[in-house]
Amino acid sequence: MATGQKLNVDDELAAVLYEDIAGKAEMARQYGVFGPEVSVSPTAPLFDRALGMAGRDPSWKRPAA
Repeated sequence: MATGQKLNVDDELAAVLYEDIAGKAEMARQYGVFGPEVSVSPTAPLFDRALGMAGRDPSWKRPAA
């Protein structure tokens, strides 16, 4: 997003990423690796939910110059 490009992640990769983040999110937040969880709709794409769990806002947009 910072470069103005859309990242397309296939469902299989999104599922692996989600499971990996889910397994370490609590500890990662304790150590400051992940920020607070960002609320994401339960019907959002799995990749967006993984980003939210990792403290990243999947709706973030690059600020206008």
